[in-house]
Amino acid sequence: MKETVVLINPPLKPDWEYKEESSSYPPMGILYIGSLLRNNGYQVKIVDGALEKNYIEMIKDVIDKGDVAFAGLSVMTAQILPALKISEYVRQHNSSIKIVWGGIHPTLFPEHTLREELVDIVVIGEGEYTALELAGTTLDPKNLSTVKGIAYKNREGKIIFNESREPVDINKTPPFQFDLINIEKYINKDLTSVGGKNLSGGHQRRSLPVLAGLGCPYRCTFCINAILKKKYRPKQADLIVQEVETLMKKYDANDFGMIDEDFFVSKKRVEDFLNLIEEKKLRFSWHTSTRANYFIDSYINENFLHRLRRSGFFHFGLGAESGSERILKLINKGITVKQVENVAFLSKKCDVNGDCSKLVGI
Repeated sequence: MKETVVLINPPLKPDWEYKEESSSYPPMGILYIGSLLRNNGYQVKIVDGALEKNYIEMIKDVIDKGDVAFAGLSVMTAQILPALKISEYVRQHNSSIKIVWGGIHPTLFPEHTLREELVDIVVIGEGEYTALELAGTTLDPKNLSTVKGIAYKNREGKIIFNESREPVDINKTPPFQFDLINIEKYINKDLTSVGGKNLSGGHQRRSLPVLAGLGCPYRCTFCINAILKKKYRPKQADLIVQEVETLMKKYDANDFGMIDEDFFVSKKRVEDFLNLIEEKKLRFSWHTSTRANYFIDSYINENFLHRLRRSGFFHFGLGAESGSERILKLINKGITVKQVENVAFLSKKCDVNGDCSKLVGI
């Protein structure tokens, strides 16, 4: 049996207030990595510090059993202090376990992150195949030179940057394997606040995420996709529907968040997706993100939005960012204020709820 990899989502800030379990969402980054690792024969333990108050005890239970390949932490900037607390605990409890940080903060600031003595290795960018390669490597610095997508400290303490890793093809990676976590702690959702009040079957849903796309073809200047030059990689419509059907049968799920920063970028894929839903007579609610410039006569017009609504689509997130044309041009958003107003008018008319994000302080 292969070694165990423990993947940890630290609390979202030092004074994190724990909420009802159903208000949390699965830790999708480490869940995606864990799914690939387990598909390749590794034992995987996921610890979600954003949900579990006793996360330290859960980590202790894993590392006490030994045979741990590494402890991997997914870290945003707000999570640094809790991540350091976890790393210190692992180091003091079992100094032989290598500590690997990945996620947004280490990706943007790898050298700064590695200056922290508690961090042995940093994963830069998407970590699925990097984690798989690390799990199969004895993590002595002399063995790390060929692992793509990492930075690490050699025996003299010098920081070494390896070659970047190619982007993941999400049509070839396994979907989320929700049995790696206690899914019942996450799945039940009250969708009233996002427009689910009048959903067929009620606003209480069994909701799960489906990874439908990574990256983005646009280059808004504030976005990490522009910083990392992450190209857009969509999942095929048939694979999305296949995953939805599996989750409906396995977990009685009836609502799906299509995790995709630009779900509507391809009209053909959306039409293929709708055709399959209609052909199979599937009944579920779903929600995703979109852009204002897709709401045009030749694409998301009133008739098309009604069709989307009939398919179960009821809510979207929209990057409006600003009510100033000057600011929208400054950040290279590629939309206009008039387009955002059109989205609001049309979605209201077709009974689709929308949330608009705004950037403050530009």
